[in-house]
Amino acid sequence: MTKTALITGASRGLGRAIAKEFAAKGYNIAINYRRSEAEAQSLKETVEAQGVNAVLAQGDVADEADAKRVIKTTLEAFGRLDVLVNNAGVLVSGRIDDLSFSEYQLAMHVNVASVWLMVKAAIDALEKTGGAIVNISSGSGIVGPPNQSPYATSKAAVNGLTKALAKELAPRGVRVNAVAPGMIPTDMTQSRIDEGIEDYIKTVPLGRLGSPEDIAKATAFLADSDAGFITGQILPVNGGRHGA
Repeated sequence: MTKTALITGASRGLGRAIAKEFAAKGYNIAINYRRSEAEAQSLKETVEAQGVNAVLAQGDVADEADAKRVIKTTLEAFGRLDVLVNNAGVLVSGRIDDLSFSEYQLAMHVNVASVWLMVKAAIDALEKTGGAIVNISSGSGIVGPPNQSPYATSKAAVNGLTKALAKELAPRGVRVNAVAPGMIPTDMTQSRIDEGIEDYIKTVPLGRLGSPEDIAKATAFLADSDAGFITGQILPVNGGRHGA
C-alpha cells in the first residue's frame, strides 16, 4: 500500500519543497495550510502531476481542534499515516527591548504547541504503521543568535521536545527526529537574507546558502526506513556553519 506523508505549513517555502520530495518518493501527500489556499491548491496539482494522490488539510495546527481535524482529513483520504513533518512555524526576531510579550507567546504557540498537538493527534495512526515524525527546527535553537530570543527559545524547545518524544514513543515503534536548517532562502527568511548575505556566506564553510531542497532531502532521509535506527537526533543542515 502507498505510504502517506502529512506536512504542516506545506503551501510555501520549506514545506512545499518537502511535500514535493516525498511525492517524488511515491508518498501520497496531505497538504496542511492555514490561509494560503491558492498556493496549497497549486502544490496539490504539482504533486499529483508527479503521479501520487494529494489532499488539502486546512487548519491551524496550533489549535487543538484543528490539529485533530487535519489528522482526520488525512486518514479519511488515505486510510493511513506513515510520516508526520511538523514544518509550520513563524519567525519572530528583534531586540528584546523592542519585542512584546505577545510576540514571544506567538513564537512559542506556533512553533512549539503545534508540534505537541500534532504529535498527540497523530500518534495512534503512526503507531499502526511504525511511522516517523520529523520536526523542522532551526540552527537558531542550537546556537542562540542575538536578536532572536523568541524564535531561538521556541526552536530550542522543539529540540527538547524531539528528544523527549523519541524516548517516549520508541516502545510504540515511532521514531522522532528533527532537522535544524541554517539560513535557507524562503519567504519567512528573506528579510534577514537581504541584510548583508555576502558576509554571512563567507562564514559558511561550503560557501553557499542552503536550498529548500537540501532541507527536503534531509527530512526524507530521516523519515525513510534506511534511517530506521536513528531517533532522538537533531540534524543540522547548514553547510558546516555552527556559530551564531
